[in-house]
Amino acid sequence: MLLSIIGHTKFESYMEKTFERKVLHGLIPVLDHVSKARIKVDLQDVFQRLTFDNISILVLGIDPLSLSIDFLMWLQIGGEKKLTKSLKVFDEFIYQSIATKRQELINRSRIENKVGEEANNVDDIVTSYMKQLKENQGQILLGCYANSDKFLRDTSLNLMVAGRDTVAATLTWFFWLVSTHPFVETTILEEIREKFAANHDKNSRFFSTKEVNKLVYLHATLCETLRLYPPIPINHRASSNADILPSGHRLKKNQRILLYFYSMGRMEEIWGEDCLEFKPERWISYDGDQRRLVYVPPYKFTSYNAGPQTCVGKGMSFIEMKLVAANMLWNYQVQVVKGHPVSPSLSILLYMKHGLEVMVSRRYG
Repeated sequence: MLLSIIGHTKFESYMEKTFERKVLHGLIPVLDHVSKARIKVDLQDVFQRLTFDNISILVLGIDPLSLSIDFLMWLQIGGEKKLTKSLKVFDEFIYQSIATKRQELINRSRIENKVGEEANNVDDIVTSYMKQLKENQGQILLGCYANSDKFLRDTSLNLMVAGRDTVAATLTWFFWLVSTHPFVETTILEEIREKFAANHDKNSRFFSTKEVNKLVYLHATLCETLRLYPPIPINHRASSNADILPSGHRLKKNQRILLYFYSMGRMEEIWGEDCLEFKPERWISYDGDQRRLVYVPPYKFTSYNAGPQTCVGKGMSFIEMKLVAANMLWNYQVQVVKGHPVSPSLSILLYMKHGLEVMVSRRYG
């Protein structure tokens, strides 16, 4: 059901416009503010707020406005509260949103019945679920659970955690890696200039989702970031039956297997002798002077899982990351504060333990 929703052309357009609006009217004003004030900012916190707003709009149709110049503590989540309190806040927010959406759907149905035709709305994911479940009377293997607010809450929470934390973590590591590898930053800027900005070399400008999707080297740099710093560094699976792995290891039924994606991204046997180098070029081939992305099998590049478990939001996450990265790099210089400690947090998600404190300045006047 989720694939049919997010794969629909109307939803894709809705998603792209959502990302563009939030970058243009949320992220850029914040960056302009800290640039003019010449103050440090935790980029990890900024990205968490940005991605939370985006995924809330897409899933619930509600903008919590957690990204603002004032950095209002609209939702106290993450390290600011203990997990139990955080989940309580999330539950209140999500259940209230679900109730609002149910009422909106009832009101819309009444209007449509009076008018005699269906409204041409682009729905958020929760509203789309409600409509499809109503049409199918919840008979989709889940029985009564499918019609419950609990089902919608669980679905929403899973999507929001995946859509917020993984993208925010990747963008944080991306900007740290780019800031410590000037050649990579220069190459990204040259690619943008060659593709779109030949007549805007000394001017600020905004790049759309359609434009950033043409940036091959930028895409490769994000892939290389994900290889070295996968947002989900470890995962597990359980065998449904007894089996023998290609390595010869025997598995019993229901035996749990740990998958160390972080280690796999740094193994010489998989990525070669330069496996520890930050090297976007490994993802690129050339057709004449044109860059092409190299196909890498998902069982080798595991950041989005593989096979039936492949992340359905893969394309969505790349669009969001490229939009943020291209617009930030072209319009701003981002410098990590000297002496700021950079180390991964020991958690399910590979965030930076101390955040990423940076100074931001406008490239152009």
